[in-house]
Amino acid sequence: KIMPNWSIYAQYADGIYVPDISAFEQKTPVFQFPKAETTTNYQIGTVFYADNFTFDADLYYIPVKNNIVEQSCSLTGGPSGDTCAVNTGKATYEGVEGEGTYAFDQDALRGLVAFLNGSVMSSKSEGVWVKSAPAWTAAGGLIYKHDGWKFSLLDKFVGPQFSDNVENAHYKIGTYSQITATAGYDFGTMEFDVEADNLADSRHVAAITENDATWQPNRLKSTDQYFFQAPRSIMATLKAHF
Repeated sequence: KIMPNWSIYAQYADGIYVPDISAFEQKTPVFQFPKAETTTNYQIGTVFYADNFTFDADLYYIPVKNNIVEQSCSLTGGPSGDTCAVNTGKATYEGVEGEGTYAFDQDALRGLVAFLNGSVMSSKSEGVWVKSAPAWTAAGGLIYKHDGWKFSLLDKFVGPQFSDNVENAHYKIGTYSQITATAGYDFGTMEFDVEADNLADSRHVAAITENDATWQPNRLKSTDQYFFQAPRSIMATLKAHF
């Protein structure tokens, strides 16, 4: 503790992970017992808070042995339609994270909170970017709650990532975001809320399941599966407090 409201910390941990049993429930028997994934975690960080403002940030470094990722078994000569746990060797996950929150105390803005967080990461195995690991993430928004009213507007960004284990440009997913807005009022015995998810109606590709051994430029002949953001949706909720 540097000051009553400011501290720094450091932590260390070892971890181990063995693939779920479902990874071995395949048509073709698995005769070689898998090596367990092991991790060593190093992290340093700081936390600061004041009357209206809080902030924390950290740096992390995680070397991994026997990095395990899942992919279609057809890519490794296995049965089509099954998912295999693949050992990509050594990997390193490292990055910096931070977040801050500010609560307004002026009379006209009382109950309003603004926040922002983000991270910049490097996730590589044998020099190749790890599947489904974004290069960065960020989120920000406003939250209001006062005299029964409550509102929020949140936006989350997911940076570029790959949906394969070899950095094939055809399986690179670009940055996308999703905005969520909520509004409601608490009557005491009753509470009414409205939520709009994916307010901007973004239909960006969010994930790709690679099934083709080689990329097919003709999408009609491809067996790859593309997953898009769900369209805008609006949900109203009425709650009764007994």
